[in-house]
Amino acid sequence: MYFSDSSSSSSSSGAGEERRAHRRVLSFQFRVPPHPMDMARLMELVPRYIEVVGRLRLSEKARAKSVKNRQKAEEQKLKDQAHEAQCIKKQDKRDAKAAALEAMTPKAREKQEEKDRKKALQKSNSKMKISKAH
Repeated sequence: MYFSDSSSSSSSSGAGEERRAHRRVLSFQFRVPPHPMDMARLMELVPRYIEVVGRLRLSEKARAKSVKNRQKAEEQKLKDQAHEAQCIKKQDKRDAKAAALEAMTPKAREKQEEKDRKKALQKSNSKMKISKAH
């Protein structure tokens, strides 16, 4: 069993804003047990956990740590989303270039490929560091 007081769903932004309006939310997640009676026992535990969690108070230090960890997790999520968007953008650009290359005549395609090879060669040569012996 896992429960949390933060929403971890990846729904639309409107639903996320609604959830943030309600500060006191507990989310319970269960692995469905093979026997229905076991599930009934788990469901009986939910009100008990609500009472226990309702009585708990975090210290200022623990609360600050929790907020810091949540902010760090949110920042990482945003970084991952930005990286994924960047990768998709690069792939779209490659696909568009390949489609444009396919649409070209054979002669124009050869000319473009030669231009790309020269550009790649120039780029790889510029990365080499030339040192002179004294």
